[in-house]
Amino acid sequence: MRTNRALIAAQVLVFAAFTTVAAHCAEIKVFASNALKTTLQELGPQFEKTSENKLSFNFNAAAMLKTEIEKGATFDVAILGAPAADDLI
Repeated sequence: MRTNRALIAAQVLVFAAFTTVAAHCAEIKVFASNALKTTLQELGPQFEKTSENKLSFNFNAAAMLKTEIEKGATFDVAILGAPAADDLI
């Protein structure tokens, strides 16, 4: 299970890098559920070093992040569980 989370997190960060290059952003705001905190904190510095972009993480329970998004919080990438993501869609 941990390998799948790490792989998904890495894929999201790669996607964010390509999106950021197109948008010329210097900071990428990432909303992520607490389940990915350790993985993203490990991958984050590697991403920042290779992309020259800064990551700003907001870790919380998926339900809390979903509520923030519904209230209009700004972010670049959201990594949530399927139920929260489906509800937002």
